Amino acid sequence: MSYYSKFIIICFSLTVFICSTVYSSPVHSVTTALVSQGTTIDADRYTITPLIHSASLTFFEYNESDVLRIEYKASTETHWRPAHEFIWDSVNFAFTTSMVHLQASTDYDVRLTVDSADSTEVHYLHFLTRVDYPALAPTVLYLEDFYTGGSIDLEQFVSSGTPEAYTVIDGRNVVIEGDEDSTFAVSIGALEYVLLKNITIEHAARFGIFASNASNIWIDNCRISGFGRSPTVYRDGLGYEDETSTNPINYDAGIYLQRSGVVTVENCEIFSPNMGANNWSYGHPNGSSALLVNAKHNNPSLQGQYIIRNNRFYGSEDKRFNDVIESRSNVSRTGGFIRDSAIYGNYLAYANDDILELDGGQHNVLVYDNEITQGYCGISLAPNMHGPSFIFNNTIHDLGDDRDSKWAAFKMGGLFAAPEGQSFLYHNLVYTGGNGIAPGRIRGDSTFWVNSQNNIYAISGFNGSNRGYPSYDREAYTGNHYSNDAVINLTTGNIELYLDDMYEKLHPLSGNLEAINRLIEQDNVILDIEGNDVIPNFSRLQSDDSNIELSVIQGAEQLISYGSQDEDNDHFVSDSSLFLRGNTWLEFPLPSEVSSNDSLSLSYEISVLGEMPEIVGFAFENDTDPSRSRTIQLAGTQNYGDRSLYSNSTSLRGTIDVSNFIDNAFTSLVLILDNDRNLESTLKIEKLSLAFEADSISPNPDDSHKKVLIGSNLATSHL
Repeated sequence: MSYYSKFIIICFSLTVFICSTVYSSPVHSVTTALVSQGTTIDADRYTITPLIHSASLTFFEYNESDVLRIEYKASTETHWRPAHEFIWDSVNFAFTTSMVHLQASTDYDVRLTVDSADSTEVHYLHFLTRVDYPALAPTVLYLEDFYTGGSIDLEQFVSSGTPEAYTVIDGRNVVIEGDEDSTFAVSIGALEYVLLKNITIEHAARFGIFASNASNIWIDNCRISGFGRSPTVYRDGLGYEDETSTNPINYDAGIYLQRSGVVTVENCEIFSPNMGANNWSYGHPNGSSALLVNAKHNNPSLQGQYIIRNNRFYGSEDKRFNDVIESRSNVSRTGGFIRDSAIYGNYLAYANDDILELDGGQHNVLVYDNEITQGYCGISLAPNMHGPSFIFNNTIHDLGDDRDSKWAAFKMGGLFAAPEGQSFLYHNLVYTGGNGIAPGRIRGDSTFWVNSQNNIYAISGFNGSNRGYPSYDREAYTGNHYSNDAVINLTTGNIELYLDDMYEKLHPLSGNLEAINRLIEQDNVILDIEGNDVIPNFSRLQSDDSNIELSVIQGAEQLISYGSQDEDNDHFVSDSSLFLRGNTWLEFPLPSEVSSNDSLSLSYEISVLGEMPEIVGFAFENDTDPSRSRTIQLAGTQNYGDRSLYSNSTSLRGTIDVSNFIDNAFTSLVLILDNDRNLESTLKIEKLSLAFEADSISPNPDDSHKKVLIGSNLATSHL
């Protein structure tokens, strides 16, 4: 069995530095200097970029044939946790991955093991996760003290802050209505290290909040409505400002961040645009968006790095956004969010095109814990030009534009025309019409590259041609991987696959209409999966399955004689205690092979009755031959094994962190009463238990009882 701990969705970081450790050949180490802030860079070798809730890691100096394994832990912990596997980045010729579910303002250690043709390298790195809220200047600037009405350009009133003291602009007690002849209601311009909070905007000619070449901007608890141009003329279903306009109204937004990077937008509400976008029956939708992003800052080190969290962005039935979150320069590696961004905890609704548009670079872009509904498409990843992107634990339901037409929860395409990035879809809950995954043609190419695992696709509607599938994978790219998704067509009650051999395996609930319907109706959707389907660092397991304690006394029937050392095999249970007598070595098999990196503790309460034997202790073994290096001696007259916990007392109790003693894998716990001299010695074991912290132990293919959280547990009231 394997045990993985449930992680709470929490926060991430800024300052980063690197530690070094020296090993003898052929194991090598990394040595680098302190880096003050932001991305940790040794440009020829690696980058580490932390966000509030995640960090990306990219290593440049290895070949695709090398095997890399990464583990991590909080610096205060003793055990290492497995991270997500590395993905080969064919754009940068590097290995890359993301870490998620980490804590804010916490030091983390990373252990990178590299197996190449002729050597093994071990590298140790260190980073500090970002604080959950920026450090603020001591003086707050209240908008009511200098705002005189109309649009406001903040660069005329305030200066940029610093990393240690963000300039704070508080808009309490003020309602802003922008001028008709100004494109914005509030402009940040190119300011840096600025926090806007409590800003209320009820009218803006085009953009509620506008920034251009800004960086390190934080927008918190703002409320924006009544923005964007209103059409006076319609031609072929498209809205224009007036008779002289040659282009339909498009690219207006509640917030427009132009060529800006390192931005956090949180706790904001953006709703009620002035114009509703057209639907696809009149061509590509045109209209406004809640958030419009162009993350290509003029300084490459400040590109991307967006955090969009805990917001409510929504249109309405009669006034829908084009995209709720829209990005620019879609068919470019520096388009969209570009890189190292996280979008989570949001309620996003009502669009005639995509609810969330990621198109562009998508290099370690994360989307999770969002509720997405009422759009033609849920999340667009067409094209993914760099990757990888990770889309996990989202709930996408009841899609449909203003005609109730819908295409896909995940739109992908352009793998060869706009190469080349991979998208990972994990633990998403999808119940809607249309398709789960479907192509969007990019420069004539609808090929996509996807890894879809542990999702629920409950798709309604089926016409046997282009709708009703978990994945409408027309091109069937050989790199695509589908595994353990629970799929059902809610209309036919069957499993409807576009390609019969698409899936490596389907989840056992696939085709079970009653069971999947019952799951969808739950507030927290929990799916039983096998141990080898648990995705390290990404899977969130049900809390009652996250930490396991095994009592050796209660499981005493599993005790067996250990090798040639056991002569008497004399043991029994009485009055809730385990007794060993004579010369007795007993083996207690562990649920799976356990590594020294795993979080395993051993608690014991033992009394020595009678004469002191030669050895009292435990061993952690992986074969039938005892080893001093694997033995912890608690008491006894003979010097054997690790004696750092040794006591000559007849009353022994304590808790052992096994990783402090054992440096490699083991399969069993051995109980030792070594008594070759046939003394009158008895061990009374009143407590002997093993506690596993679930996340750290490797999955076991035979364990079919993991319970993983599917979809978002975001609590929202539907509008």
